Amino acid sequence: MKLWAEGAGGAIAVVAGLVVFWPQVRQMIPDQWQGGALKEQAIQAQGATETLMKRLESRERELDANFREAKGLVDKADGMVRSARNDGDAQEARSRLDDARKRLDYSTELRELAARLVFQSDAMTRIRGQVTSGTTALRESRPSKAAAELVGAQAAVQGLLSTLDGLKVTLASKARAADGIANMKRIGTDENRDVDSAVTGPQGLLDQGETLLGEGKIAEAQKAFADAASAIEAPLVKLVDELVSRYSVLAKSATDVERYADAELALTRAKQLAAMKPPTATGASK
Repeated sequence: MKLWAEGAGGAIAVVAGLVVFWPQVRQMIPDQWQGGALKEQAIQAQGATETLMKRLESRERELDANFREAKGLVDKADGMVRSARNDGDAQEARSRLDDARKRLDYSTELRELAARLVFQSDAMTRIRGQVTSGTTALRESRPSKAAAELVGAQAAVQGLLSTLDGLKVTLASKARAADGIANMKRIGTDENRDVDSAVTGPQGLLDQGETLLGEGKIAEAQKAFADAASAIEAPLVKLVDELVSRYSVLAKSATDVERYADAELALTRAKQLAAMKPPTATGASK
């Protein structure tokens, strides 16, 4: 019994000593479990980063292809305008050319912004450095360093993909606002209407969005463009509805007195005006 007590006392003393000196002892013992987990994490992040980088490269090729396609459509539509044989064909060709130019403008700006903010950005340079550093650390059995670098690279590449998505949404909002303002100004000129008060606020928001986008503040720019679009669409819809109603009445009056040419002109103008409605408003009215 005395022997057992002495043994137990010694064991307790050893345990107590380990508790007191564990921090020092811990540094002397390699944690194979922790190192293994970090190594696995680093390997997974390395694979995920490689996959995301390939996705990023694919998106860059897609932007280049869209730009070339848009440029080809402009050239084709321009040729149609030049070869039009009558006013009807020329008007349709000019409409196609306008649409093609808008698409080219969008593709050009998206491609240039993506190059500056994503593909040729400082962030991309840092990512490549992280991948190189993490891969080297993994090869040299430094799992903690490898995991930190490669997990960071994975998150950064995902962030660049999100930036690309944000650019698309932002430029779509910008186009929506710009189209609304341009249509309001065109109607004001063609119909001799004072539209300055309706245009001033949205134009200011559009300019603000341009400045923010130039500074790389994508979310703030998107909000400014969306606000500009919302601000112009309500007065634009109201004016278009008013004028369409007016020309429809004129067409009916002309038809009643058998002035069919005048009726056709009025209906054509009503259709032109209706086409200037924002897509969302057009869809809602169907």
